[in-house]
Amino acid sequence: HFCRLDGALHIPDARTLWSFKQRLAQGGLGGRAIFEAVSLQLQQHGYIPRGGQIVDASIVQAPLTQANKDEREALNEGRRPEGWNAKRLQHTDRDARWTKKHGKSFYGYKVHANADARYKLIRRVKVTP
Repeated sequence: HFCRLDGALHIPDARTLWSFKQRLAQGGLGGRAIFEAVSLQLQQHGYIPRGGQIVDASIVQAPLTQANKDEREALNEGRRPEGWNAKRLQHTDRDARWTKKHGKSFYGYKVHANADARYKLIRRVKVTP
């Protein structure tokens, strides 16, 4: 409704959106293809991103993992640390990394976003450790 697109009254319920999100996460649908399809629809309705670019990198923090040096080494090599059960391993974010911003340390990910300066539409998003 906000973008004045057709079919705004046929909004899916929360369960449908959750199911769709799960299928995207499992790789059943191409997130990139969906992103490009939405961009094409917006362009067809006159929202053409030509007003310059805004580039931003934000930090998304991840929960800290209590691991000693040997356990951290095993995790970085893709192995299960000695004495860890499957549940503890599942609750450990093995992809997050440490970074500094303004002299302060953060553990997590960086979200790099490229948005159109005029319409504030997100053109590209990339997440890195």
